Amino acid sequence: MLRRYSYVPKSEIAPVSRVFVNRSLMLEKVKFYGFDMDYTLAVYKSPDYEALGFNLIRDKLCEMGYPEAIADFEYDPSFPIRHDIHNIYPNKFDVLFATEYVHRKDGPLKAETIKGKEKYVIKDDRLPILLDRMRARGTKVFIATNSDYMYTNKIMSYLLDYDPTRSWTSYFDFIVCDARKPLFFSEGTILRQVDRETGALKIGSHTGPIQSGHIYSGGSVDVFSEIMGAFDKEILYVGDHIFGDILKSKKVRGWRTFLVVPELAQELLVWTDKRQLFAQLEDLDVMIGEIYKNLDSSCQNKPDISKIQHSIRFLASSDLKLENFHT
Repeated sequence: MLRRYSYVPKSEIAPVSRVFVNRSLMLEKVKFYGFDMDYTLAVYKSPDYEALGFNLIRDKLCEMGYPEAIADFEYDPSFPIRHDIHNIYPNKFDVLFATEYVHRKDGPLKAETIKGKEKYVIKDDRLPILLDRMRARGTKVFIATNSDYMYTNKIMSYLLDYDPTRSWTSYFDFIVCDARKPLFFSEGTILRQVDRETGALKIGSHTGPIQSGHIYSGGSVDVFSEIMGAFDKEILYVGDHIFGDILKSKKVRGWRTFLVVPELAQELLVWTDKRQLFAQLEDLDVMIGEIYKNLDSSCQNKPDISKIQHSIRFLASSDLKLENFHT
């Protein structure tokens, strides 16, 4: 992304390491790289982290009076994905309340994450190299995260502690915590400076330029962009939330966007492993389409597609038997 590399055939790049685009982007025109923190810079270990959140929500529901029998429930990675758990159960308000309690800034999830950083947070020694290379080219790098300063400080200190002479803040030009996205991309809140020792917000709205190494809370995209001196299309923002990070920043301000979707890693592995099977099934589906494409409401005879349907069932069952054999 930041240097000229010799061409590497797509077939030699692991699917989970590929970047997918829906339009061309000239990176030399990007002057500001922005990052969310959670699930972007700070990647949480799956399924350990999801299991932690599940257990904390389950325990909170027990505290609220739910039957003790649910304390025996265990997290199933193939069941709900991240934000969907409250859509599955009938008492949505109870589950939603428990979920919000667990995830709030003074809630047990953040506390347990900080206590078990090594268990729950992936550490990558390439991260400080990437951030330094971005800034070495004259571009600015910033964080805009919904997490509060105290939690952000703990996690980012852990991720960027390779050089004992540097603070994690030295890798960024601008840092905004408690951004309250997607509100940040509309009317926003008051921009205030954070006391790095106590985490307390300084009295009054911040005025003047944003200083490197300082921490800020809240604000809005209008104020932030004006202070940075950034034009909308000069910013590439990387985040994991399709609405809070990507759609709002793109529609409201025209920022360039980069969506991180960790759940797709398994899907890509399956797609690569089953590519031949999918191609055969697609060919059979096209054959059915060809048979039906010239029929209209006046047609009285139903086409015979039983042989094609048999072939589809045969392919699917053969693949299932092969999987069972290997497991």
